[in-house]
Amino acid sequence: MTCPINIFFEEKKGLNKIVSEDVYESWISAIAQEQGMKRLNDYKSLSVGIVDKETIQSLNKTYRGKDKPTNVLAFPVTQEDPWGNKNISLGDLAICPEVLFIEAKEQSKEVEAHLAHLFIHGLLHLLGLDHETKREIKEMEELEIKILSKLGIDDPYQIDLI
Repeated sequence: MTCPINIFFEEKKGLNKIVSEDVYESWISAIAQEQGMKRLNDYKSLSVGIVDKETIQSLNKTYRGKDKPTNVLAFPVTQEDPWGNKNISLGDLAICPEVLFIEAKEQSKEVEAHLAHLFIHGLLHLLGLDHETKREIKEMEELEIKILSKLGIDDPYQIDLI
């Protein structure tokens, strides 16, 4: 299966050494397989901004009211163009490598596996999933686990207490 969406990177600071663009495309394809191509058929592009801690903290404060850095933010594109056509962009993801690297180390995760989880998590937000209620949390986490499993990545929510 080929990737249904073109990815446009605004900066590859730190992340282009971890995975290639083909890997990001394989992650999108895994979502498409799980969610069905119909969910992604209307979209042709995705923008990914690789940003520093200060930028992601500013975005988090402005758009979520949380004055702290975070790992990933998702900004869906919802407007139509002036002619009434549906926008062909799925939206924008902002990923912060500095936070990603710290979290991966603290959680004893492979950096690539953690990046896959964050990327998939953000993409699911762009597709309309959320985690505001217990039901939404369960649904989103189960879907993330299922998609990551297809990619050979362990459950990111499993905590090793040993």
